[in-house]
Amino acid sequence: MFAHCVSRCARSLLQYGAAITGRTLDENDTPLQVAAGNGLPEHAELYLRYGAAVDKRNDEGLTPLLAACARPQEAQELERYFRVCRTLLAAGADVHAVDRDKHTPLHMACRNANADVVDLLLANGARVNDMEYGGEAPMHNILKVACYKVSQQPERIVRALLNHGSIRVWPGALPTVGHRQACVHWFEADFRGGGASANVVQPPQIIWHYWLSCCCDVIN
Repeated sequence: MFAHCVSRCARSLLQYGAAITGRTLDENDTPLQVAAGNGLPEHAELYLRYGAAVDKRNDEGLTPLLAACARPQEAQELERYFRVCRTLLAAGADVHAVDRDKHTPLHMACRNANADVVDLLLANGARVNDMEYGGEAPMHNILKVACYKVSQQPERIVRALLNHGSIRVWPGALPTVGHRQACVHWFEADFRGGGASANVVQPPQIIWHYWLSCCCDVIN
């Protein structure tokens, strides 16, 4: 109800001449960037109807799509951000846009473990092996957060990236993942699509369990 009322207010302001090209004082955001960064799909649709530039950048170098993918997202917010990203892409947003550190929307969606957004970006041609300035691909980002995002199906994202040709990250690149007990249940996932493994592996073996499954098995 609150979001609906705010959307009505925004519509009224635009009808009475508010500038769709206005900018915030802090980061030079447009209304569309604010809506995207806060996961407000109705506002994003409204601003686009009024002619908002879909790929305008702010002072941080973020387009609205980058802003939507970059904002930390709680589990209950994932669907709203997915709707925003879908709206932006339908309006022609650049799926290959990068920020100052060369992060793409796919890098950011993987970091947030938003599986629906990852699937959406891949369906729109996102490149799985683009590297940011630190030399990391989107696969690195999902593996870094898998321990903390178990309920968001990180294995689904790994499978999608692999099915689209992602590089297989070598075990030495995953010290954080490998030393956390919370990763055990996630790494039990069978990436061939056959369900969870019956055996629980301990942290020193987790990396190899995952790595060998990626290298040796056919991903369906």
